[in-house]
Amino acid sequence: MTLPPASHPNARVLAVDDEPANLHVLKRILTGAGYRSVQTVTDSRAVTPRVAEGGVDLLLLDLHMPHVDGFAVMRQMAELPAARVPPVLVLTGDLSPEARRRALAGGARDFVTKPFDPVEAVLRVQNVLDVHFLQRRLQAQNQQLEQQLQHAGRLEVIGRLTSGIAHDFNNLLTVARGNAELLLGQLNPGTPEHGDADEIIRALNVAGALTRRLLGFTRINAVQPQRVELNATLHEALHLSGRLIGSAVTVRKEFWPGPLAVVADPRQIDQVVMNLAGNARDAMAGGGTLTVGTELRDVAKAQDGGGFRIAPGSYAVVRFADTGEGIAPEARERIFDPFFTTKAEGKGTGLGLSIVYGIVKHSGGYIWVDSETGQGTTFTLYLPLAGPEDPPGEAPSGG
Repeated sequence: MTLPPASHPNARVLAVDDEPANLHVLKRILTGAGYRSVQTVTDSRAVTPRVAEGGVDLLLLDLHMPHVDGFAVMRQMAELPAARVPPVLVLTGDLSPEARRRALAGGARDFVTKPFDPVEAVLRVQNVLDVHFLQRRLQAQNQQLEQQLQHAGRLEVIGRLTSGIAHDFNNLLTVARGNAELLLGQLNPGTPEHGDADEIIRALNVAGALTRRLLGFTRINAVQPQRVELNATLHEALHLSGRLIGSAVTVRKEFWPGPLAVVADPRQIDQVVMNLAGNARDAMAGGGTLTVGTELRDVAKAQDGGGFRIAPGSYAVVRFADTGEGIAPEARERIFDPFFTTKAEGKGTGLGLSIVYGIVKHSGGYIWVDSETGQGTTFTLYLPLAGPEDPPGEAPSGG
């Protein structure tokens, strides 16, 4: 007789019956279908302690046994933590409606009738296990989603706090800059004092720019696309990220010599640089080189790139290449998934690369990663070049 193959061959099955011959037949049927872990128990008094230890995925339980019958076993297991209690598949020759009602009320999922029909027994075992493992996966996903929601809530609180601090700090900078300009107007040009006041104003201007960017990071929905010169924007973003990158990493710029105008929010380019540079730094704990390059590329016909097709057009191509430890193949497939991180717990949010992906896709571009373990990592971004009908750039602010 050909049995259906086991759908979950590694499932841990515990069969309970006071008749050893029944257990012998049932074990032969299940192992013949491919189940590798089938344990048997004849004394029902040992079942609940065994289940309480964990490690049982399915309990095949006879109803009518001496000492403790199957109904009592199910009542005992109901007192255990829910995560430890496996689904119950009742073994019975009693097909009376009352016995079935009591068994289902006690928590049984299904029945296998005696004498055993091998095909029926295997199919009923498979059906119960399919539901059981699906429920486990859904519970695990639900727990993960709850954790992600809690994390997102904490990020929102941090964003609000950051926005409030940045706003207050910006007000203080406005007062300081106004007074510094008044002082500068009272000093004679060419004097050391005039030069000192001028340096103060320069520093305040840089602090103001940093504050505006900080405010921009906290305003997720306030995206303001405009025409920007990519090389200049990347240069400034890398300069502002210098402290984040650290002195152990050498940053090398290989920029296209001509103009590369794209339509983007400069603050979002800052976010892209900050996240990719931060990842590169973490991958080069002992130091290394981060090469940021740009080039102009015309795609005459659709071409493959990172598992997708790049539409024809003119693109500004940006590459972030590090000399770090690289990314394992199984992690590369999920690298842009929200909340996915290869960093130790507490070391990363798993949001950085998903934010980068969202920014690039929102700009009509493409991004993918090339990496080999121990050989470094390269992120390649294709951003559509701005056309003549695209919006102009923002006028430089006076401060």
